[in-house]
Order: sequence, then C-alpha cells, then structure tokens
Amino acid sequence: MKDVHRPYFSVIIPVYKRFDQFKKTLDSVLSQTFENFELVIVDDGSGDVFNELLKHEVQVRNDERIKVHCLTKNVGGGGARNHGIAAAQGEYIAFLDSDDIWKENKLEKDYNIILANKGVDVVYSPIVNFVNGVKGKITPSRSIGESESIGDYLFANVKNGRGMQTSTLVVKTSLAKNNLFNEKLRGHQDWDFLLRLGGKKPRVKFSPYCLTERHVYVNQSLSDNVSRNLDYLFSKQFYTEYKKFLSAEARIYYRTRVLLPKSIKSRKELFRNLFYFGNALDIKFIISKIINLV
Repeated sequence: MKDVHRPYFSVIIPVYKRFDQFKKTLDSVLSQTFENFELVIVDDGSGDVFNELLKHEVQVRNDERIKVHCLTKNVGGGGARNHGIAAAQGEYIAFLDSDDIWKENKLEKDYNIILANKGVDVVYSPIVNFVNGVKGKITPSRSIGESESIGDYLFANVKNGRGMQTSTLVVKTSLAKNNLFNEKLRGHQDWDFLLRLGGKKPRVKFSPYCLTERHVYVNQSLSDNVSRNLDYLFSKQFYTEYKKFLSAEARIYYRTRVLLPKSIKSRKELFRNLFYFGNALDIKFIISKIINLV
C-alpha cells in the first residue's frame, strides 16, 4: 500500500562552514512550486557556532519539511551525502550543493519528467555556471543517447561539458541507497558515483530546462571546486581504477582532457601524455595545449 504521507522528493544538501550563500540555497528549495518534499540538511562537522547559526535559520523559516543532521566530525562531501541518503524517506533523491540555487519550478519539472517516463531511475538537467559572479555557459548541450553509457556521455562527448552536475541530479532512492558515494576519495566523487551508477544500467532521462545555477569562486579558499586542485597522480590512479566503466574512446578523452593538462602543469609523464596515440581524436585540444606549453 502506498504511503500517502511519504515525501516524493528528499532534497539533500551537505554544508560545511558556508552561511551567507547557503541561506540563498535554502530559500531556493523552500520556494519550490512542487511542495511534496523533505529537505535533509547535513552539516558536515562545522562546529557549535555554525550549528547554532544553521538552527536559527531553520527555526525562523518554521517549515516542518526541514530536517537538520549535525555531524560531530567532518567526513567530506561524499560522507555527508551518504548520511543524507541513509536518512532519506522520499521516492526520489534530489541533490543540491550548498552554494547552488534552484529556480522555483525545478522540482516540478523533474516530477513531470518522471510521470511522463514510467520507470525512470535518473533525471538530470542543464546548469548555468557563474564564476566569481560572472555568468558563463549552460551545459550540457545535448541529452544522453538512448543506448549511450554514462561513462561515454561524461568523457567521450567532450562538447557537452561532462554534463551531469550533481545539483541537477535526481535519483530513485532505492538505487541511491545501493550506490553510495565513495567516502575514501578526496576528489572525483561525483564521477565515481555516476560511473558506478551507470554500471547498474539505469533508465536515464534528460530534462531540457536550465533551472540550476552553480556558483564557483575560483580565487577563494572555501571554493568547492576541488577537482581543479587535484594532482596528476590522483587523477591517473582514478583512471586506472575506473577505466573499466569507459569505452576505448572515453578512455582517450579522459587521458587528453583530464590527464594531459595536469601532466603539463606538474611536468609528470609529459612525453607519454603529449604523444599518446589516441590523441589524434582530439588533435585541436592537443595543439592548444602544446601552444600554451611553448
């Protein structure tokens, strides 16, 4: 029997010592036109001072849909999301980062996509990036193909900007609970989650509406844009462990688009990556990197 009191969506927001921007994120969820959701906020060990600020913001909004979980120690974004997944009661989980913002009809559009596609497991949508407050491109530029793997979509489709950003992602709760984030990784956690999710052959649908804003502050120490700071050896090890999820073409593009720039920056295995035989598939990108190197 269907539980009529069960929320349809569980919105999960991990947060760590971010306050002003987080208030905008919080309000963007509470202003949703689709109201059947619970909001699971996981404070990732920010400490007593932040806990009090967070609880005050929740109290003044007086919304029983909000549930706050304060972790006693910092476990990282993956661990905080896993805590939220474990607590989720909704039929689908919608992820949102603590500095990103939804338009008011984001969940409504996701709900309509799910209703129109019976049995769908994953819904995602475009996102517009703001870097230091400046509006950038909307990505991805196209949807995933019917027979295209998530691994190929993320890496072989280089023109789409690797377009399954977490703050747009909606996943069936039962699937997410059996595909938790890898808490041991210090980066590429979203890729790990998506690649392993793809290994389960989920039914994925693309919502064409750009209703999420991603805010990145590249010159600030609290930026969550961790991937740009990951070193070459870490990304190489990730490739070694996860290439089983990638086709031959996706492997080539990972090596050229992810490993090569890091190789150039660190001067590690530079010759090997510059002259990797597969680079011919991405020759314009390689030439641009060689020009920058000179």
